[in-house]
Amino acid sequence: MLPWESIPLLQHHSVSRIMSVDLLLWQLQLREIPTQTGRDLRKTSFIINPKGDLLNTAVRFSDWFNSIQSWKGIESRPPTKQDWLNLLSENEVFIFCGHGSGNAYIHQEAIARRWAQAASFLIGCSSGKLSEPGITEPEGMVMSYLLSGCPSVMSCLWTVTDKDIDKFLAHCLLTWAKTGRNLTEILRSCGNVCKHPLLNASATVIYGLPVKCINPPKALMTKTPEIFKNMQPT
Repeated sequence: MLPWESIPLLQHHSVSRIMSVDLLLWQLQLREIPTQTGRDLRKTSFIINPKGDLLNTAVRFSDWFNSIQSWKGIESRPPTKQDWLNLLSENEVFIFCGHGSGNAYIHQEAIARRWAQAASFLIGCSSGKLSEPGITEPEGMVMSYLLSGCPSVMSCLWTVTDKDIDKFLAHCLLTWAKTGRNLTEILRSCGNVCKHPLLNASATVIYGLPVKCINPPKALMTKTPEIFKNMQPT
């Protein structure tokens, strides 16, 4: 659970995590498929505030995401298992902003059994934390996403605060879209917009492979909410 990516030696390098050599080989094999090189940002889905109690997060993202015509998602209501699987498997980028990893709505086994190709953002407290149930290897929701075929999963190792992590996510999406660089290359620099970068930005890590995006929708930049427009490094 240690945030190795935030140590000075690694801050300016592309760093991601993978659980095993077998999983790495599986991911590399998938990336040999021509359609698996870059993620099309026009094909994005989202689930925002499914429990209904993250009102500020809903205000920050709902209108913005809904203004992008090709994006689709669910906000301020619980998704069904099928909703979740469809949004994940039918798109190339998947964003979850809620509590935890979403395991209140879908079991990790259901994710692992469904073919998916979305670069995923699980923006919830401890969404990327792995557990060690006895003598078996560590497990967690992020592993299920990688097993399903998702090339990468951004997630949080511990509890984070909503305003900081929302700003961090927005800055990541905008920087990823504008620069065309790998998500792993921009992750640490995006933490500069947080009021508490060591508490919140350092919690975010990427499991899987470095992923670039293509075809960023214009509305992602032109419809950016005011709270995110003037983000400056602190």
